[in-house]
Amino acid sequence: MKKEKGKVGFLLLFKDMNILIVDSSKKRAFVDVVTNDKSFGYTLDENEKHSENLLKRIEEVINRADLDIEDIDVFSAVVGPGSFTGIRVGLSTIKAFNFVFNKKLVAVNSFEPFLAIAKNGIILLNSTHTTFYYARVKNSKIEDMGTVSTEELL
Repeated sequence: MKKEKGKVGFLLLFKDMNILIVDSSKKRAFVDVVTNDKSFGYTLDENEKHSENLLKRIEEVINRADLDIEDIDVFSAVVGPGSFTGIRVGLSTIKAFNFVFNKKLVAVNSFEPFLAIAKNGIILLNSTHTTFYYARVKNSKIEDMGTVSTEELL
């Protein structure tokens, strides 16, 4: 399969489908509907609690895409690494939609969106003030993941 520049791998698999994506693995959750190569993403503010605002923001992006929840073909959630509680909120939400509508369900790793541009090297994502999540990438594939402290990086 030929890669399209800037596209996340799993999006290529579901081309011409309506995809709801939830990433609640970080302090600022992100929701998006991707349809016909258009994105309707929304990033929650830091002070918006995932558990209180995620459904409202999902409804907003679905409305902006001029769709109904029934029109979604694929439900997707980021499953880590990241905040354990945040991941549970996002995954529970997506699994509930899947339970009701019985559509495709796709789990996405936090590092996957970067694989389109990171062919070889290390991807770092902030974890805390003193640690990072890392993924060692070779030939656009994740070979190893873990955490590393700021001191280890210096």
